[in-house]
Amino acid sequence: MLVMELDVGKSRTLTLRIPRSLDSLIEKACKDLNYVNKSDFIRDAISEYIGVLTNELKSRNEFKMPKNSFGVRVRKANVVLVY
Repeated sequence: MLVMELDVGKSRTLTLRIPRSLDSLIEKACKDLNYVNKSDFIRDAISEYIGVLTNELKSRNEFKMPKNSFGVRVRKANVVLVY
């Protein structure tokens, strides 16, 4: 079972301009992977990519967790993309 937490009060809307060819690939991926809409697919793709980058930086000891408003490094961050 997949459970996703969405806090609409903390979400932000991003406007993306992408080539039509990329939009076509996203639409095909959404259908092939049974995504309900492009927003869900793009949100998951961004989260996955951030995870890959984070792991790469950790392996090179270059990754530092971001700090919160109190100057304490946080271990979790939520990213919500509304398409």
